[in-house]
Amino acid sequence: MPESDAEYYKKQADQDAKLEKLITKEEHLNEQVDDLDDRMRNLEKQVWGAGAVLAVIFGGVGIISQMEDVNMFPVGEHEHDVDRKHLIESEVYERLEDLQERLDEKDF
Repeated sequence: MPESDAEYYKKQADQDAKLEKLITKEEHLNEQVDDLDDRMRNLEKQVWGAGAVLAVIFGGVGIISQMEDVNMFPVGEHEHDVDRKHLIESEVYERLEDLQERLDEKDF
């Protein structure tokens, strides 16, 4: 059953209006997506920057904590703590010297 020209043009006009609304809505949504993408990029840059700052801080703290025991400007005699390894090595060396002296005295 054929429609009248007036009904056809009215439906066509309604469809054109709906299509324009949908196109406008889609453009606004695309703009919002672009805006969110920009915000995400900015946040990523800030996070990377904060990570770099934290890495420098932790690295500096680590270096400084290792340098606390180092005397940068020694005055007078050089004093240092003797650790167990050096103590054992010196005892072994002294025993070897004593043994060498005993052997020298006996003259094999």
